[in-house]
Amino acid sequence: MNTFFLLNNAHFAIEVFGALAFLVVAWFTFDTYLFRRDFLTAAKAFGFSLLSIWQILHSFGPTDAVWGYAGFAVYLLGLFSIT
Repeated sequence: MNTFFLLNNAHFAIEVFGALAFLVVAWFTFDTYLFRRDFLTAAKAFGFSLLSIWQILHSFGPTDAVWGYAGFAVYLLGLFSIT
């Protein structure tokens, strides 16, 4: 089997598992928001959900520059929302 095919599938699987991990963290953070309603907890839940969306976009490997820049903007917004 082609090495590029295997590496591309491994990249996709790792990115999808990363997206699931960020989605679980966003879900737990949103549950924390239901107990402690403040802006920082809501921002963290929003940031982790944006990182999950970015992981899914990045897993498909967009070749168009517009999708790449939009995904990078989502990534940066997610990181700034967490910190």
